[in-house]
Amino acid sequence: MNADGCAESQLAGGCFEPFASGVLREGAQLKDISRDISFAWSEGPAVDSVGNLFFSDVPNSRIYRYDINGNLSLELENTQGANGLYFDENDHLLIAQTESAKIVKMDELGLVSDIASRHSGGRFNQTNDLWLAPNGDIYFTDPCYRCEQYTGTSQVYRIAYGASVAERVTQDLFRPNGIVGTADGKVLFVSEEGGLNVTYRYLIEEDGSLSNKQVFADVGSDGMSIDCENNIYLTARDGSRSPYISVRNINGVEIERIELEQDTANVVFAGAERDTLFITAFTSVYAIKMRTRGIPYRAARQDRN
Repeated sequence: MNADGCAESQLAGGCFEPFASGVLREGAQLKDISRDISFAWSEGPAVDSVGNLFFSDVPNSRIYRYDINGNLSLELENTQGANGLYFDENDHLLIAQTESAKIVKMDELGLVSDIASRHSGGRFNQTNDLWLAPNGDIYFTDPCYRCEQYTGTSQVYRIAYGASVAERVTQDLFRPNGIVGTADGKVLFVSEEGGLNVTYRYLIEEDGSLSNKQVFADVGSDGMSIDCENNIYLTARDGSRSPYISVRNINGVEIERIELEQDTANVVFAGAERDTLFITAFTSVYAIKMRTRGIPYRAARQDRN
C-alpha cells in the first residue's frame, strides 16, 4: 500500500488509465440500471469483495443487489429503514437502520445481529451513513430528520473495534450526513446538511478521536466516496439542490462535475474492476465508467488481532 491508498498492483498498471485526464472515461455516459423498478429513495450504496453493488431503498425498507453481471435483485426486506451500508473484512454487510436507530450486521446467511444500539447517554436519533476504518472502528453519522431528537444533538459517533457501545467524537455539528475516510485511516470527511451545506475534514488520532477540523468543501453531501488517488466524490447540495456529483482533490479543489437529472443521494465505486461509479439518485440508480478506480476492497478492511 502506498501513501495515496492505492495497492502496489494498481500503481503498476496505473490507478488511472494511461495518459488520461480527469476522472471520467472518455465518452462515458450515465446508464440507469434500475430496470422497471422505481425506488422511493435509493441510498447507501456499498461494494462487496467481488465488486457486487448493494444499495438501500429507505422508505420501502429494502436492500437490493446489482451483481457484476448486471443482474438486479431484491436482497432483503423489512430492514428497519436501512440507509448507509458498508462491507467488513468478512464480507458481512454493516447497516445503519434509521427506524431502529442501530448499527447492525448481516452475515453470509442473511442473519442480522446488533453491533451497537446505544451510546453512553441512551439511544441514537436516526443512524444514517457509516464508514469502516482500516483498524475495524466504525464511524457513523446520527442526524435527526423528522424525528424526536433522543440525544439532544446530531453528531458523529465511533464504535471501537469489538465494542458494543458507541462514543461521540464530534460535539459542534448541526446535522452530519455523508461520511468517508482515507484508506490509511488518517483522515475523515463529514458533510453537514440542513442549511449549513459544508464538508469538513478531520484528522483521526491514534485513539480514534478526531482533531484539526477544517472546511474541505463549500457544499454539503448526502453521501460520499473516495477513489485510489484520494479524490472525494460529493453528492453536492449547494442550496439550490442542483443534481450533480462534485469531484474534489485532496485539497478540496473541484476537478470534475457529473451532472444528473435527479437529485443525488450517494455514490460508490463497484464492478469487478472497481472502475464504475454508481450513483443512487432518488427513484433511480445510475452507473458511469471512470478512468480511475475505487479503493481496493482489502485496503480499507484490514484484520485486527
